[in-house]
Amino acid sequence: MRRKNVNDYQAFIAVARAKSFTKAAAQQAEDAVKAGVSLTAVGQGMVMNPDWVKFVEGKTEDKIALNIAASDAEQLAIPQKLWRVIEETTGWFNIR
Repeated sequence: MRRKNVNDYQAFIAVARAKSFTKAAAQQAEDAVKAGVSLTAVGQGMVMNPDWVKFVEGKTEDKIALNIAASDAEQLAIPQKLWRVIEETTGWFNIR
């Protein structure tokens, strides 16, 4: 967590590693903003599920992905360099 004053405005950003990217995770992000956090991030959730926002809003019937495989990279438009980092960083993503 980091706080910084910019033009008398205090930005507060919270980052946490979610174990799932479900509606509960969306509720946690929303609760954080209501509690005063300026920005929340859903990094892995968005990489594996580009339509994550539609999912948490109930606007899609698709199942949310909790893991990723090399065969998913092209469909998800993951750049090769990012995919290499994902593979090389043990424990960052759930790779199947």
